[in-house]
Amino acid sequence: MALAPGARFGPYEVITRIGRGGMGEVYRARDTQLNREVALKILPDEFADDADHLARFRREAQVLAALNHPNIATLYGLEESAGVRALVMEMVEGPTLADLLARDSGGQAQQEGLPVDEALEIARQSANALEAAHEQGIIHRDFKPANIKVRSDGSVKVLDFGLAKALDTPGASSAADDIPTITSPAVTRAGVILGTAAYMSPEQAKGRPVDKRADIWAFGVVLYEILTGLRPFAGETVSETLAEVMKSAPAWEALPPTVPLHVRQLLHRCLEKDPRRRIRDIGDARLLLEGAFETGTPGAGYAAPVARHALWRRLWPWVGGAVAGSLVAGAVMLGVRSVPGEDRFVRFTVSLPLTDQFPVDTGLPVAVAVSPAGDRVVFATRRDGVERLYSRLLDELEPRPIPGTEGGVGPFFSPDGEWLGFYAERSLKKLALAGGTPITICPAVNVTGASWSVSGRIIYSAWSSPLMAVSADGGTPEPVMRLNESEGETAHGFPNVLPDGKVALFASRGRVEVVDLSTKERRVVAEGNNPFYVNTGHLVFARGQTIFAAPFDLARRTTTGPPVQLLDGVQAAPAKTNFAVAPIGTLAYLPTPVEVAGTLAWGDREGRWRPVTGERRNFWHPRLSPDGSRVAVGVRREAGQEEVWVYDVNRGTGARLLNPPATRAVWTPDGTRLTFQRGGHLYTVSAAGKDDPKLMLEEAGSVLFPLGWSRTSGVLAYSAVRGDSNRNVWMLPPTGRTAPFLNTVLDERSATFSPDGRWVVYALREQGVPEQVYIQPSSGSGERVMVSSDGGMQPVWSPTGLEIFYRSLDGSRLLTVDVRTEPSLLLGTPKVAIETRFMPMSAGFYSDYDVSLDGREFLMLKMDDVAAAPQLHVIVKELK
Repeated sequence: MALAPGARFGPYEVITRIGRGGMGEVYRARDTQLNREVALKILPDEFADDADHLARFRREAQVLAALNHPNIATLYGLEESAGVRALVMEMVEGPTLADLLARDSGGQAQQEGLPVDEALEIARQSANALEAAHEQGIIHRDFKPANIKVRSDGSVKVLDFGLAKALDTPGASSAADDIPTITSPAVTRAGVILGTAAYMSPEQAKGRPVDKRADIWAFGVVLYEILTGLRPFAGETVSETLAEVMKSAPAWEALPPTVPLHVRQLLHRCLEKDPRRRIRDIGDARLLLEGAFETGTPGAGYAAPVARHALWRRLWPWVGGAVAGSLVAGAVMLGVRSVPGEDRFVRFTVSLPLTDQFPVDTGLPVAVAVSPAGDRVVFATRRDGVERLYSRLLDELEPRPIPGTEGGVGPFFSPDGEWLGFYAERSLKKLALAGGTPITICPAVNVTGASWSVSGRIIYSAWSSPLMAVSADGGTPEPVMRLNESEGETAHGFPNVLPDGKVALFASRGRVEVVDLSTKERRVVAEGNNPFYVNTGHLVFARGQTIFAAPFDLARRTTTGPPVQLLDGVQAAPAKTNFAVAPIGTLAYLPTPVEVAGTLAWGDREGRWRPVTGERRNFWHPRLSPDGSRVAVGVRREAGQEEVWVYDVNRGTGARLLNPPATRAVWTPDGTRLTFQRGGHLYTVSAAGKDDPKLMLEEAGSVLFPLGWSRTSGVLAYSAVRGDSNRNVWMLPPTGRTAPFLNTVLDERSATFSPDGRWVVYALREQGVPEQVYIQPSSGSGERVMVSSDGGMQPVWSPTGLEIFYRSLDGSRLLTVDVRTEPSLLLGTPKVAIETRFMPMSAGFYSDYDVSLDGREFLMLKMDDVAAAPQLHVIVKELK
């Protein structure tokens, strides 16, 4: 139905036609009763013939009409005239965001976005609108620039809230084939994947049910677009666009350099393809854009007061008695009762220099500890391969290095907070925080956690070991109890002694248990790891990247209610989550880093790059086939899952060869098969995908990883990680009888053969000493010879046999050393081959690059974005 200017539609007089929208014709009209201008949106004819649909729409429209927010265009009502129905909406003046982006006739945005400050203010107001709707249970489902208007005073109005659901028809098809309707002016039919393709979340694109996280995805797409002027996911057709949504990553390098780090991190978290990994509440995005999460400049340790109550009610959803079973509004933190108008909270961030890392390798203890009084945080860092402990008092602005802790990891406090325990030089040590030198408590190997009890005993855990106990004054460690090997128990981890000193929490096989240190009786109390007891009577623990809390009866030594999610987005490794909680409730944690995604590319010594594939993935550990035509490469997925893909390096085409869990694939000498690790064992599979993986080698109590095959002798070098040693190098000859090659108390890693098979190059790491690169005859006889000079890791012997490459310890340079092995070994001086930060770090265990057959190019990951500084977050009640 077309309405001419001056026509009447019920009490509304048409002024002019505005255009055609997602629901049909849109008109500017005057409300003759209230003397105001409105927008009339004519509904499609199908409403007139479907009573059930119309009744459902009326119910939805009543809910939408209840929305009353300054950033949301108001729905006034549903009007009918002469059998035609129209929505009566607030008339909002001003351009849409789509207009501001100045699209050309082809629909493409200009090649630059809005000024950063303007873009972030528009995003803040838009998030405010989404938050208000979500709190009423209303999802937009079609959030995009065309539905966001910016008025002349700078205020933002979001249009068409929830109408996608209101217009939905129960029972219609949800096939993706019906998607062309979303790009046409016609109304989106029921069950069709809703929204405009470029702004759809992956779950929408797959036709799955959606919740508010679909709006969070769309918010991230819009924010990216107004910052860059580009759509992060775009194709020439709807199908191509949806394919980009589901498989590709945005071009992060397109973000202007003035975009703050915390906004970049927000974009990454909004655009997680797995909705479980997205931020959970758009209110968190709003708070960040308002400055509540600001962390200052890297290294400054800036502290910012958090908006009272709102942030904590999101980050700690067990508000008040939600854990205890009754809602007591205002309890927003472990051990802190908040009364409106009284309490404030501080969240501060410690940012490390880009040259430093937190040592979070699998098998190491948690990198951070909080003092019992909650007034001090101690954390471990790594620079140039050497760890060190730092202390930060909450009333100081800068962390301070702790003298004597070089090589130290796994900090923990004495109950009075006056002593610091840690693990270094294959020993448990302690140090008076008032000053002094470290004191060795006892020898220990591969410690994973420790807790100091009021009785003066230290309970600690290690690889392939039960809980151990030793006097804090020194002595011989003794096992607290035995491993339950008949049930597959291989180790105990992460002890936390309860306040009476008689009972300890610990983790085993993904479960939190409590053990009586006298009777050895044990009981499972929760599913998870990294347990802590907090003085409010709560058990705090982790499952992957999420922290939970449950009420805990100290006398009965059991939980008394279900766990409730406390905080998400914490950095995790297998069976370990990097956080710590003080008994009074102060929390410190390492946030989940933004995942590295980039392009697999060739780089040369002149700094030129050419991609192998245009796909952006979290690639790592690329390995070229013996003939150089293919590359087997790992792809890290959500929740740490790893796959193996094989790409044709000339055509750029590739396919997944192995589903997770599968990692660290290396080629057999003839190039027909791949050897890889799964579940700690070695497997082999056809490189053409013609057979199922076959078990190749397993060793009880060991985790095995393939390193490389000798192309001349058919010997496989592999890494064996055992409970009583570090990473050692073993050999598996064709006879099948394994033999040690490097089996010492040190940590030997990244071993590979020379092209003629007569030598092995490897990296050697000793705690507290910079990692270095060595070569040694593959026969096992003969002395090792140092290749690097100022530290090095991840060595690769060039296929030409004439060079050895390795990475600098900070990952910024690829160095080369000329090598001759005939008539005797001769090494040149290290020199820089490539200087770039386009290479990710994988803790140095395995090489993140490979070398072309002629030794002229290097296959590696060209990252899309500059690496963010590693951060430690601390949340504490503000001191008065």
